[in-house]
Amino acid sequence: MGNQPSSRAKQPSRDTILSLTSKAIDKRIKMDEAKNKRELKLLLLGAQESGKSTLLKQMRLLYGSISFTERQQYRDAIFETIYRGIQQLLGAAGPLSLRDHQIHAALFQDPFEDLVASDYFNPVFLLPLKQLWSDKAVQKAYTSGLGLGYNDNLAHFFNQLDTIWSVDYVPTDKDVLRCKEQTHGMTAFTFRIGPYKYQLVDAGNSIMAADGKKWLHVFDNISAVLFTVNVGGYDQGTLDDPNSNQIRDALIVFHNICNSPWLKDTTIFILLNKMDVFRQKLKTSRVSKYFGDYQGDNDNEEQVLTYFKRRFQSLNMNPKRHIFVDYTNALDGQLFRQVSMTIFNVITSNNQCFPD
Repeated sequence: MGNQPSSRAKQPSRDTILSLTSKAIDKRIKMDEAKNKRELKLLLLGAQESGKSTLLKQMRLLYGSISFTERQQYRDAIFETIYRGIQQLLGAAGPLSLRDHQIHAALFQDPFEDLVASDYFNPVFLLPLKQLWSDKAVQKAYTSGLGLGYNDNLAHFFNQLDTIWSVDYVPTDKDVLRCKEQTHGMTAFTFRIGPYKYQLVDAGNSIMAADGKKWLHVFDNISAVLFTVNVGGYDQGTLDDPNSNQIRDALIVFHNICNSPWLKDTTIFILLNKMDVFRQKLKTSRVSKYFGDYQGDNDNEEQVLTYFKRRFQSLNMNPKRHIFVDYTNALDGQLFRQVSMTIFNVITSNNQCFPD
């Protein structure tokens, strides 16, 4: 019996058990912390017609994919873009200017909501659309209407109507980016870059609505806010309110977002979007006409952009937080890739997201 080991000596003490349990818990906490550091949530916000949905689609094309099935679904959105677009143009041109095309124009009197899926891409629409688009009154309405909030991508679709109406048509990347779709509720896209997992969340305009409290969970664990602005809309209203100004509207929305108690310490990136439209307008449309306090050179792109940059940054009530501003065009994949990588680098640095 003297050679029999004591069974009692094998049993760990209560302190040993507690110590091992504590170490296991600490290890689990560190693992969870490391995982959380690699999972970054980005909130996409912006005023109406700022290009949020285009930016989200560009992100998917750059860091994910859009399947064949999804592209087929975009066909309906493209038809809607064309149908609503011709309705807007016909309304702006007026019936007296369309005497030669009244029969064609009558085909587009019904509201889009009254159409059924079988009406989409009906061959009966094709020739009237082509002839109406080539009409001088419609072209004049389109050119002047760009300052009233008309879809500035209509020409892209009207110039390839034959292709779009073909039975084997599959929307290209450019088509997907340029179609204007009706978004409802929250949209999210998850993707990876290196060791980091990003979730880009677009809550739509619901987040600013009266019932916005139901969206408060969207603010949980936000790493950064991407706030889009249509910088080309400095002389432009919206379709809902042609007398408004898109940048002034954006300033109001940004003030509320920037100083929200849920986002007061969150990193914010302002993306001055649609730079191509901005540069084109700057040649003929004076900024000082729409912003009386602008005292710079109306033809100087750098001075104008600096003015808008400072207008937005001045709304930040947290002096310890820097508001980042960048300039982009969500339709330009190469440019937006550069901008997005800058954003990711800043976010990971600010959150000290360094891989173990």
